[in-house]
Amino acid sequence: MHKEYREKEFLNKGGVFHMIKLWVNLPKIDKFVPVHYQDLPNSKLGKMEFPEDAGNVTVVSGEFMGVKGDGRVTFEEPEDYNTGILITEDQAVINDTACAHLDFILFEKPGRNNKPGIR
Repeated sequence: MHKEYREKEFLNKGGVFHMIKLWVNLPKIDKFVPVHYQDLPNSKLGKMEFPEDAGNVTVVSGEFMGVKGDGRVTFEEPEDYNTGILITEDQAVINDTACAHLDFILFEKPGRNNKPGIR
């Protein structure tokens, strides 16, 4: 997943631009499936703003707290995989742990360690 365009306002004013790519290493059986490109304009992404300017979430695919994204990304996460978040701006408190700009928070699977690890 990556974004190769900028909104007109950004082109006119400039500023900080964040770009994140997600690469998924497919299982051996799926390595040679035809490439599938999805154009997901901003209008197709789910948006959620937290109260009191506490932050926001953009949902590309799936659902978060009732907010859905139109992306078609489906795969089963293997048992030994984890979930992570990269803080791209400001700061956050996750599971009672303070997280700062550019921290990567790795969530361990239940049974190993339920607290986030900051990398």
